[in-house]
Amino acid sequence: FEYLNAFIEKKNFLESIINHIPLGIIVCDLDGVVLFYNNRAKDLLQREKLLTVGRKLFDIIKSSDFEELFYKFRQKKTDYVKHKFDKYELEAKVFNLEDKERVVVLLKSDEACDHGLECLCSIEDLLYAHKVCIKDIEHYKKFYDTCICVNAEEICVDHSELWDMELRKVPYTVFDLETTGLNPFEGDEIVSISAVKVINGKILIDEAFHQLVNPKRPIPESSVKIHGITYDMVKDKPGVEEAIRLFYEYARGSVLVAYNTLFDKAFLHKSETKANVKFDNPILDVMLLSVVVHPHQKDHSLSSIAKRLGTNVYFRHTSYGDALTCAEILIKLIPLLEDKGIITLKDAWKEMQKIKFYSKKYASLFPDKL
Repeated sequence: FEYLNAFIEKKNFLESIINHIPLGIIVCDLDGVVLFYNNRAKDLLQREKLLTVGRKLFDIIKSSDFEELFYKFRQKKTDYVKHKFDKYELEAKVFNLEDKERVVVLLKSDEACDHGLECLCSIEDLLYAHKVCIKDIEHYKKFYDTCICVNAEEICVDHSELWDMELRKVPYTVFDLETTGLNPFEGDEIVSISAVKVINGKILIDEAFHQLVNPKRPIPESSVKIHGITYDMVKDKPGVEEAIRLFYEYARGSVLVAYNTLFDKAFLHKSETKANVKFDNPILDVMLLSVVVHPHQKDHSLSSIAKRLGTNVYFRHTSYGDALTCAEILIKLIPLLEDKGIITLKDAWKEMQKIKFYSKKYASLFPDKL
C-alpha cells in the first residue's frame, strides 16, 4: 500500500500542476490521435466538444501546415516545430514515452507566460506514473479511469475499418436522446442529446457529451413529465441542426450504441439532411444484444437488463443517465458475447440482424451489407 500511495500522491500532484499551468497540453501519437490533454488545451482551442481522446488532432486544428508537420515527424525529418496561429502559438516535439514515440503539443496564448518546453518533463513523469500503477496494481484500476490511462492506439476514423475489430477494442459512442414525442416522421423533435465514450472497456466520464436542444416547437406536458425538460430550459439552446452537427463531430470514428436504436436512429436520420451530415457509423443495440446473450429471457427493458447484469441505473429517462446506464451494460455484454463466439463487430451485427425485432418501417436506416 505504501507503493500504491506514493504513486497516487505523485499522480495527483502532477495532474494538479498540468491542469493549472497556463499552457494547453496535448499528447498524441505520430498519426495525430489524441491520447491526453489538459483543460487549458480545450479553452485555447475553443472547440471543447471536439477535443476528445481518440480523435485526430487534424480534425480540430484545421491546417495543412499542421498535417505536414506530423508527416515530417513520421519521416524523422525533424522532432520539433514552432508555429503561430491567430489566437495562440503552438510548439510540438517528439518524445519517447513508454518506449513509444509520442508528440507533445503545447498551446500558448499571447497572454500566457513563457514556460515553454521545460514543462514536458512533468508530462513524461505523469504518463510513467500512470503506466506503472496500472500495470502493477490491476485491482486498483478504478482509481485511474481517466483519459490518460486509455490506450487509443486502435482508434480509427474510417468506419469501414471497424467491422473486423474485436468488440473489446472497438471505440464506442454510447448515446441517448430525449424528444418531444415518439413520432419522428410526424413532427416530433430532439430536445436533448447525451453520450459517453467507451474505449478499451472504460467509460470516459470526462469525455461526456451533453446538449440541450431547442426543438422550435412546443414540448407536450406528457413528455415533460417523463424527461423533465421544459421549453423554457431549451429556448436559448442550439437548434436541432447545430446540435446534430456537434454530435456528429463527437461520434466520428466510433461505433454508435444505444438502447432501441430504431427510435434514436430515426431521429438522427430525420435531421441529417438539414444538418448536412451523414451518420455512416456502424450501430449496435444493447436491447438486441441482450436478446442474443439471454434469448430465453422475456424482459429486455433497460432496467431489467441492468438488473440481470448487475449494473447501475442512472437517472432514468434522462439522456445522460440512460447513456451511462447503456454504457455499463455494453461493457458487461461484451465478454458474454465472446463466450458465444461473437468476437468482432461484424459478428455482433450479424447476430442482431437475426432478431425479429427489426421493423420494416425502419429497414432503410440500416446497411444491407457490410
